[in-house]
Amino acid sequence: MHLHNVLVINVHSSQNAGDAALLEVAISQIHQIGSDNITVSLDDPDYYKGPGRPVGSLFAWIKQDGHWHLGRLLYLPLAALVAALSHRYLGHVLFFPMPQKWRETIEAYLRADAVFVKPGGFLYSSGRGLSLIISVYSMFLALIAGKPLYIFPQSIGPLRHHWERLLIRLIFDKARIGFVREPISRFELERCGLQPEKYPLIPDMAFAFPSASTEEAKEWLRESEHIDIGAQDRPLMGVTLIDWAGQNNNFKFQQRYEVACATAIRLFLERWGGRVFFFPQVCGPLKIQDDRIVMRRVMKLLPDSDHHCILIENQPPPRILKALYGFMDIFIATRLHSAIFAWSQGVPSVVISYQPKTMGVAQMLGLEDWVINIEDITPEYLFEILTSLWERRREISTYLQRMMPSLIQQVNFTRDLIIRDLEGLNVLKDKSG
Repeated sequence: MHLHNVLVINVHSSQNAGDAALLEVAISQIHQIGSDNITVSLDDPDYYKGPGRPVGSLFAWIKQDGHWHLGRLLYLPLAALVAALSHRYLGHVLFFPMPQKWRETIEAYLRADAVFVKPGGFLYSSGRGLSLIISVYSMFLALIAGKPLYIFPQSIGPLRHHWERLLIRLIFDKARIGFVREPISRFELERCGLQPEKYPLIPDMAFAFPSASTEEAKEWLRESEHIDIGAQDRPLMGVTLIDWAGQNNNFKFQQRYEVACATAIRLFLERWGGRVFFFPQVCGPLKIQDDRIVMRRVMKLLPDSDHHCILIENQPPPRILKALYGFMDIFIATRLHSAIFAWSQGVPSVVISYQPKTMGVAQMLGLEDWVINIEDITPEYLFEILTSLWERRREISTYLQRMMPSLIQQVNFTRDLIIRDLEGLNVLKDKSG
């Protein structure tokens, strides 16, 4: 039994390792549900090298180089709406004049037997709300075209306005199944007027993302970075950072955050020695999303950084990146999925939270004591938490290794629920048909 055609929407970028990992796990589950003809709608389709056929998302056409294209913002959603309605109710498609590649995206909606929303954390208030509107509209387009919609585990919120909660309520109420990935998001659904128990709580799907082997990771390090990790280097600390001020105009503490991270790293090296690896969890597509830029700034704040600190300049494939995190003894993670990769490898992590989703995921694991809000960070506070975690690192590592099988099993529960629902809809078809 299988789905002839599947569309996966709301994919941001393969240059974001967390995004790429979530997409790969989602596609793996779709394959297990029964489909080998998958189209992926991305914000930067030209960069995509993964499974499935890439097409541009609505974001790819109306927001370029970080700037909104007003004409397309007004025109393309309307053109997509007319195409979807005419296909559904007239039996043929009315296409307004549009770029051929955007037409390919609409055709992917119309061909799909089911539409899946990639797991992630993009349903929150930001700026004037345009990003949330476009994300939700991309989902509504599936419903308008009469397609079953399945929402893989999401973070919801924070939502500042009533109309935003109304949008979330409408889309989750109309989806066949919607999942959330932490209790905070369930609470947000309740604030939207939904019954949260109707939306299964599933751990972040990246917990089920497989890592490369140790040898593959070591070989990648040698060939791409000319680095060998030896026993004499211990302890090893992994670090991910973010230019949150560049991505959020309301954040005014970027310099304090960078100084706090540099100071805590310096104090750790002075007390315990070892080496620090700065990992590029995200390298784009926009310059403000390239973590290597802020890492270079932080390294300049560290004396003798050439001797103790290493910036991984080339972004490793996500499976290699996850395996590299497994070499670390401790981690300072700002990017949520760098923490999830590290936790999955049994590596204790201090996590700097810039959105509520981080605390929500940590709470599901009972690790909230090791989370610091980015707005509250100081050098002393970060080093205190880092020291406390270091002293309990073996206990936490054992705990994490014991937790992982259960988390992976829970992630796979999404596939089972979707299969049962599709069978009830009689959407799954014989391959011979």
